[in-house]
Amino acid sequence: MRASRSVVFAIFCIPNALSGIAAAGPSPAPNGGLFGTMSLPDDCYAIRRTERSGFEKYSTGERFTDPSEKPGAPPVYYPVTGASMTRDEDAYADIITNHVADILCVGDTISVFSPLYSNGGNVLIVANRLDIHAPIDTRIYFDIGNRVRYFRMSKIMGAYYERVLTYYYKDSPEGIAVGGTVFAPELPSGALIHFSDESPQDGSPPPEVLSEDQALVQSGSITVFAKKIEIDESLRSGTAQTSGLCTTAKPFAFQAAGLRGGKGGIGSPPHCGAPVGAGFKCADELRVNSGKNSPPGPGGNAGSVAIYKLNSKFSADEIVLLTKASNVAGGPSGPVAIYRTVDSKEQEAGASPNVCDWTSIGQHTAATSGQVGAVRFGIATPFDAIRRGRPIRH
Repeated sequence: MRASRSVVFAIFCIPNALSGIAAAGPSPAPNGGLFGTMSLPDDCYAIRRTERSGFEKYSTGERFTDPSEKPGAPPVYYPVTGASMTRDEDAYADIITNHVADILCVGDTISVFSPLYSNGGNVLIVANRLDIHAPIDTRIYFDIGNRVRYFRMSKIMGAYYERVLTYYYKDSPEGIAVGGTVFAPELPSGALIHFSDESPQDGSPPPEVLSEDQALVQSGSITVFAKKIEIDESLRSGTAQTSGLCTTAKPFAFQAAGLRGGKGGIGSPPHCGAPVGAGFKCADELRVNSGKNSPPGPGGNAGSVAIYKLNSKFSADEIVLLTKASNVAGGPSGPVAIYRTVDSKEQEAGASPNVCDWTSIGQHTAATSGQVGAVRFGIATPFDAIRRGRPIRH
């Protein structure tokens, strides 16, 4: 029986896999999201494909978010250390391609006990019974804690402001800590490139995907053919991401929402950022001011959820439950609150480095949200599931 299932899997997934085969030659490791952290349920299979992300032109320097990144621009040197900017190739290397997984589950009973992450791939489930105890999530997860990308200085800045950066950039209501960094269904953020001199400077805007490449960061779709679906109580009514920092989110059973837009780059820290030497206080000197974070980036497009009941019709109550358990909202704008980075006087007065303890000084105009996906229900036969045709809908 296992061999026959493998054949069915090939029918569904090989065309997509072939379309994503990359050219030969060395290249940076693709972004695998959270796929590598999970265990596939019994009777589930995955074929992985590597796709462009839409951000590759930032790595080559063809596109940039700040004039200082423009090819031929004078080099930016940072205070005290004299360190220059990190290279574009290094800053964007981990997001120029995505490792996407198309996942197929075929069996009598499919039980999802740990989150199922496709990193943008599609999920197809065919079963008599589907038990969901953890989310089925088709969003792309990016490393939002990659310091080389968000802080373009090649040396450590100082313990206090390193914490400022960590709190700001790693904040996400759905971030997952992995190996010292954080992956989240959030598009890349803008960078900190400049320090404040006499004049504070705002952060750089987030890199954006061109309109013709939006499909590259769209969440995958979820299709289910089952006689019976049981969903854990904790996954029956989730809460979607918002454009706020320091918020929380409750999970959905079927998660195909669009990615949240990237954060605007944090504002410039003061040129003088920490006491140096006995009796010296930055607050007593010049160059102690700081800048504001830049406006956010737009959200990504959602995937879709299609759920078909084998050989019978869903009841009205079942449709209500499954709809509440599905999220196909377009990705919201990145965070809109305006924050000014802690300056030297505030730091020496004991201000918290955690952005969640700061007071917003205004609101940026929200960037556009991503396109909303669809939730569909219908009746199907097992042959409809194999043909992937158009089952009769309510």
